[in-house]
Amino acid sequence: MALMNTETRTILRPAVFLCSSDRRYDVLSCLLPAVFKFWAQCPYTFYIGMNTDRELSSRATPVLAPASNWQQELAAQLAQIPEKHIIVLRDEFLFCAPVDQPRLTQIARTAITMDLHYLQLMPIKQTMTTRVRGPRSTYTRPDVRRMPAGYPNYCGLQASIWRKSYLESLLTKPQSLREFEQQSPPDAGHCAITHSPPIQYRQMLKREYWLPDAAPLLKRAGLPADLGNRPVWSKSTYLRMYVDRIRQTLFGVPTGAEQTVE
Repeated sequence: MALMNTETRTILRPAVFLCSSDRRYDVLSCLLPAVFKFWAQCPYTFYIGMNTDRELSSRATPVLAPASNWQQELAAQLAQIPEKHIIVLRDEFLFCAPVDQPRLTQIARTAITMDLHYLQLMPIKQTMTTRVRGPRSTYTRPDVRRMPAGYPNYCGLQASIWRKSYLESLLTKPQSLREFEQQSPPDAGHCAITHSPPIQYRQMLKREYWLPDAAPLLKRAGLPADLGNRPVWSKSTYLRMYVDRIRQTLFGVPTGAEQTVE
């Protein structure tokens, strides 16, 4: 009986994997302190994907892969993680408030006991469900909703719980990160929580440039606001990108500002 209890606890315990690389070490150095500041009681094994052994927090375990395209790196890093389910984070997001660990524990238990392929840790916007193709989202449990196919970021990596083998199976097709996150694998049954996200975060990077409010957000989080040598978007350029993205989503209008910064 004791062995059975131990195995049950193991099954219900995911790992955390933060996607990064040596190319983004400067970004990781700025944002990683916020993860452990606001997630001081993280009970999970915490992995960080890198290319070479860099100075990181003693609370994190590096998983290394030779520099390559993002898919090959990610696949090689995931292969080193023994847990069957992982909470995936990306290095370009800033934790802004303490993690609600009891809520996250509840969500992770749901994802694993239901053996979900994918569970997004941010509620989907119901106003968007009428603008995507396919059936409307449906409830699978009171706090879990099935995402409609075609929903933006249907395969979004930040922040989400994945069945590791399923994520690995999606990394065989060559595509950009943006294409990966926007795909809708057939019969995948992706889900999202309906309320109370356990992790509060803000995006800090867009196409390898810091967003205009990056420094103020770091200060607000109580962290140094030194952005190093990485460029920062001007507010006017970023606003044009934002408007273009909305026009493209709503009306299929080709973008303008984003095409100038590949």
